[in-house]
Amino acid sequence: MDQWDVAVIGAGPAGLTAACRAAVRGRKTLVLEKNRKPGVKILISGGGHCNLTHAADARGIVKAFRAQGRFLHSALAAFSPQQLVELMESEGVPMTVLPNGKILPANGRATDVLAALMRRVARRQVSSDAREGAHC
Repeated sequence: MDQWDVAVIGAGPAGLTAACRAAVRGRKTLVLEKNRKPGVKILISGGGHCNLTHAADARGIVKAFRAQGRFLHSALAAFSPQQLVELMESEGVPMTVLPNGKILPANGRATDVLAALMRRVARRQVSSDAREGAHC
């Protein structure tokens, strides 16, 4: 029976990123996903174009969420929208900013964002277990 230092529940963008961060820190990491494939929701986000983030700075993003946005301060301080754009571009996914401030892949394909995240996971030797209907 395998033993893991970290188990991440959910193979969406946050789960895949968290798994990579744990693996970079030397933790044996497993990602558990209830769907048959990871990142299913990424593929439908933004109508299949993957609205990744917004061109506003962290303060602007928090402000857009009004009072409920306060919880975002620490997350955005740890990983800013600009860092996310730089990460995607370093993985070969050029980004574009729409006139409304939305940032998405320049070619409009969410599949490229998912592929970039999966490459990062594979390079860090993160294991995964995707099972349709699995519940934790």
